[in-house]
Amino acid sequence: MSSALDTTHLILRALRPNQTPAGWESDCVRLKADWGDLAVRAIVLGLAPQLKRRLTDWRVSIPSRASARLDAAYQAQAARSTAIFAQLGEVLRASADHRLRPVALKGVHLAALVYADPALRPMNDIDLLFAPDELADAEAMLEALGYGEPMRRLGYEL
Repeated sequence: MSSALDTTHLILRALRPNQTPAGWESDCVRLKADWGDLAVRAIVLGLAPQLKRRLTDWRVSIPSRASARLDAAYQAQAARSTAIFAQLGEVLRASADHRLRPVALKGVHLAALVYADPALRPMNDIDLLFAPDELADAEAMLEALGYGEPMRRLGYEL
């Protein structure tokens, strides 16, 4: 039985660009990896979609329960990504209508430009950068879209 640290290292090893399926599976056998632990730890770390994709690409046989957990995490992130991109589209359309020029940062930018599948880039929010002279108009626009006071009460900053 592998430790939590060993399990974390196995997940990270699987995601290395130069890792091979044979090398990774050898590590799993050596460390007596538990598939249930691998799936749960990958979910906790936010790496389940990436691990699922890698193991699928490698054609690694995954026990059905662990596979179902990884699939569920992937589907949840895919749905979250779809919702975030829909919100981003709404904000960008409104920004254009108000002649604002935001720059998308971090998650949405990387998901759109770097990852082949946006679900592989965990994200929970939209980070936008506005020019200093656009801030007042941007805040008003975002409040009109519903990102105002109710969002602040939930702990979000505008």
